[in-house]
Amino acid sequence: MLLIKIFTKKSTIISNTLLLIMLSSIILIINNIYEHNLYSIAKTALFSYFIFYVTWAFHYKIRLNYYTIFLTATMLFYFGQFFLLLIGVEMDSGRTIIDGLLPYYKIIETGKYIINFMVVLHLGVIFSTFNINIYNYHFKQINNTHQLNSLSVNNFKKIAILLFIVSIIPSFLILIKNIQITLSQGYGQIFQSSHYVLGGLNNISRFVSRFTIPSFLMLFIAYKNDKRIIIICVIMIMYLIAYFLSGSRLAGVLLLSSLLLIRHYWYKPINIKASIIMVPIAFFGIGLLSSISKIRNLINTTNNINTFIIETFRNVILQNPIFLAIEEAGYTFLATTTVITYSPLIVPHYFGMSYINSILMLIPNLFWDVHPAANINTDIVFKSFLTKYGGIGSSFIAESYWNFGYFSLILSLAFGIFIGIITKNIAKYAASANSKMFYLSIYIGHLFLFYVRSDTVSFWRNFIYYGIVPLLIISLLSQIRTKRE
Repeated sequence: MLLIKIFTKKSTIISNTLLLIMLSSIILIINNIYEHNLYSIAKTALFSYFIFYVTWAFHYKIRLNYYTIFLTATMLFYFGQFFLLLIGVEMDSGRTIIDGLLPYYKIIETGKYIINFMVVLHLGVIFSTFNINIYNYHFKQINNTHQLNSLSVNNFKKIAILLFIVSIIPSFLILIKNIQITLSQGYGQIFQSSHYVLGGLNNISRFVSRFTIPSFLMLFIAYKNDKRIIIICVIMIMYLIAYFLSGSRLAGVLLLSSLLLIRHYWYKPINIKASIIMVPIAFFGIGLLSSISKIRNLINTTNNINTFIIETFRNVILQNPIFLAIEEAGYTFLATTTVITYSPLIVPHYFGMSYINSILMLIPNLFWDVHPAANINTDIVFKSFLTKYGGIGSSFIAESYWNFGYFSLILSLAFGIFIGIITKNIAKYAASANSKMFYLSIYIGHLFLFYVRSDTVSFWRNFIYYGIVPLLIISLLSQIRTKRE
C-alpha cells in the first residue's frame, strides 16, 4: 500500500512537471516567434502570469506564501502599465511605456526578455520545491509554544529588544527630519540631506536605524502568545505612519508583507474569510499610498493653497488611485528597458562585477561617505539616460542583463531556485518552530522583494549585518549561559 502511494505521488510530480514544461514551452514559442506590439506583450504577460499562478497553486497547497507575493510584485512592477494600456486606462504621468522616453522596439524587446526570464525563473522555483508539501500537516497544526521558554528563544527575545531599543529612536529622528524636508523642500531633497549622503562614522545613526525593521520582525516572532505584542504593534503603526508621511512607501509595504507571512506561518493560518476581508483593505492601502505620492509631488510644485487643495481633490478623489499606483510601479519596467537599450551599445556589459561589488560591500563603511563598491550600480550608471535628476531604480533582472546580456537567462534559473528555497524554508522552519532560522528566511525574503525594483549591490551587506550577526550574538549568548550552568 505504501509503495502504491509513493508511486502515485511520484507519477503525479512527473506528470505535473511535464505539463509545466509543455506550458512554459508554449509561452516561450508565442513570446519569441510572434511579432509583438504593446498590446500583444500585455496579453502574453497576463497569460504567462496566469500559468504561473495556476501551476504554482497545483504545486503548493498553501495559497498565501512567499512566492505568490513575489510573483504579484513582479507583475505590478514589470507589467503594470501594460495591464492599464490593455484595459484602456489613460496614463499621463510622462513616465510610461507610451511616452516615447525610449525606443519603441526596445520596449517590445524588454517585454519579451522579462517574460522569458520569468518563465525560466518559475521553472527554477518549481524544481527546487518538489517536497514543499511535506510541511503542510505541521502548518495546519501550528503549535510552537513549547519552544517559547527555551534558552535560545529567551536570548532571541533579548537581542530583538536590544536591537529595537538601540535603533528605534534614531529611526524616528530621521523620519521626523524627512517629514520636515518633504513638507518644506520636496521629497527629492531627502536624498540630498546629510543623513542620506554622509556615511561611515559621520552617519552612525543611519547605520543603527537600519536594525529597526529586523527588530520588528524578530519581536513579532519572539512575542507570539504574549500580550505585550500589542505594545509592539502600536509602536510599529506609529513608525509606519511617520514613514509614509515622509513620502516613502516601499520599505513600509515590504515590512507589512513580511509581517503577513509571519502571521500566516508562525501564528495562525489566514483562512479564506480573512483573505476576502483583506482584499479591499489591500486595495484601500494601495490607493492611499498612491495618494501620498501625489500629495508629496504637489507639495513640491505649488505654493498656492487653493491650487494644492483642488489638485489634491482631483488626484485623490476624481482619479483612480489604484490605477495611479499601478502606473507608478510600472516605471520599473522603463528602468529595465534603459539598461537593455544602452548596454552594451554605450555601457559595456559588466561580466559579473556588480555581484563582486555586493560582496565587497561587506567591508565596513568607516572611511567614505559612499562606499566605493556602491559607486557603480545599475541605477547610478544608467539613470542619466532617462532622467536629469534623482534615480530611476532598477531590478535584479536589469542588473543580470547588464552583467551578462541575454546569457543572463541562464542566471534566471538560479534566481528561481533561490526564491524556491526561501519559500520552502519559511514553511520548513515554521513547521519545526525554529525561530532563528524562520527569522532569517523571512528576512532574506524581505530583502529579495526589494530587489524586484533595485539591484542587489546591498544584498550581502544586509544579509550579514542585519540577518546573520544578530543570530550569531544569540548563539554566543546561549553558549555562554550553557557553560555557566
